[in-house]
Amino acid sequence: MYEGKNSTIKIDDIVLNFLKEYKNNNHIIYMDSNFSNPTLFKKLYDFGIDALGMIKQYWRGLFRDLANLKLDDYESESFEKDNLMILQWRDKRIMNILSLIKTYEINEVKYFNKEEGIIKTKIKPSIIIDYADSMKGVDRNNQMLSYFSYPYKVTRWWFIKN
Repeated sequence: MYEGKNSTIKIDDIVLNFLKEYKNNNHIIYMDSNFSNPTLFKKLYDFGIDALGMIKQYWRGLFRDLANLKLDDYESESFEKDNLMILQWRDKRIMNILSLIKTYEINEVKYFNKEEGIIKTKIKPSIIIDYADSMKGVDRNNQMLSYFSYPYKVTRWWFIKN
């Protein structure tokens, strides 16, 4: 929903407009990093809607302790502030999850290691598992759309009428 460079409509307002009818119904909304931000999550908290989403690196300033945090593989750390929780977890890369859901468990997950050809286990927070399961279809759709992009330029054909 793009309305131009000088539009006054904000992403937060669009999301809240879509969620008006779900106010105080114990729903959870999962978002990718394009929509997740602390101000939206605070508004969703006031709406009575739980939210969970990836957050971009520059929002780490919200939690100063995360900036200097050095995690080993499969390690996680979480911090809480103003009804928000941010979880940082390291797998192949660092993932930052912003959440209104403050409780999570640490689970063992089995995966197939292609290099060694064996099944291994790794430790993963339940919030990461929930996010991955819920966003799987959206991420897959975005991936498929990227393979089949179409050009925007249109060729015009001119012909002479007899």
